Amino acid sequence: MRFSEIKGERCLEVVSELIEPIAALALDPDAADFFQRRSLPEGESPTNFALKRMTRSYPALMKKHRAELIHIMATLEGVSDEEYTENLDMGGLIIGLTELMTDPYFRSFFVSAQSRSGENASASASENTE
Repeated sequence: MRFSEIKGERCLEVVSELIEPIAALALDPDAADFFQRRSLPEGESPTNFALKRMTRSYPALMKKHRAELIHIMATLEGVSDEEYTENLDMGGLIIGLTELMTDPYFRSFFVSAQSRSGENASASASENTE
């Protein structure tokens, strides 16, 4: 499921559930790089470009942020983390990650969380030096 498919009061529930896991991803430079839009290098096919990014980023995301990714995808599906994990298969995982990576609303939410984390870090640093 994509962010754009969530309607009504469920929007508030989803946002409140996903603030922490998305902030955790936004604070990790490796994870943040994965969700940033990149320009297609001249002469490279979109498929090759996407595959290179995925092979570089997916393993790091899966190892470092497994719990966050499961929670994000389970919340979007409207099920518990346990239920999502029990029913997870390779096809579902690939589709879920691809939808997450290409969802413009998720990207906006992620970039917003990333910006706010950077602002908070800057504010904390300036407060500590005064």
